[in-house]
Amino acid sequence: MDSQIFVQVVNVSKNVGMSNALILYNVNLQIFEGEFVVILGPSGAGKSTLLNLVGGLDRPTSGDVKIGQTVITALSEDALSSFRCLNVGFIFQTYNLISTLTAIENVQFPMKLAGCDDESAIEIRSTDLLTTVGLINKAGHLPYELSCGEQQRIAIARSLANDPSLILADEPTGNLDWATALEIVLFLKKCSVERGKTVVVITHDERLAEFADVVVKLKSGRVVEVVRHA
Repeated sequence: MDSQIFVQVVNVSKNVGMSNALILYNVNLQIFEGEFVVILGPSGAGKSTLLNLVGGLDRPTSGDVKIGQTVITALSEDALSSFRCLNVGFIFQTYNLISTLTAIENVQFPMKLAGCDDESAIEIRSTDLLTTVGLINKAGHLPYELSCGEQQRIAIARSLANDPSLILADEPTGNLDWATALEIVLFLKKCSVERGKTVVVITHDERLAEFADVVVKLKSGRVVEVVRHA
């Protein structure tokens, strides 16, 4: 394979709670640049925990996570926050749009959070992204005025705001009917193929596996299978 390894999860384990319950056990995973990866597993398999560790939203009990040339588990909290803001785009099952901001303001928020003060550049970028997801006509709408599918497309546009190399999606189709879910998956696949983004999607829906370059199966906190499609 010509692509470089972009995400490395090395001997990662995660314990949580007063009982020190083991959620992930000695997980090792390599993801190549530009791959579209689907992580499958039942509820409680550790999918969301793994995604949060890869995205730097949480830290492992042991082991390391490396994105590009950066060992994110070695970063301070401030450095990790800055790294996430500039390099990782997140998409959530519940959309997590800010209810008091319009669609275009939600897309602009990560750019402002990253310190961009060029209002013209922010306006151009956010307009382009809303156009890309087919919702420029809803730019001034608040989240409650949008359908579930429209909210998720706004969330995808927001995830691309700072042009991150890595997109992490936590059950992005979980609240959607299959027709809308298919639109979301195909757009994420397009981000991988045409924009060169590394995209990782976690889901319990095995239908999404057919779109993946790589399918990772988790069970009881362990990687039990990794299948790379030719």
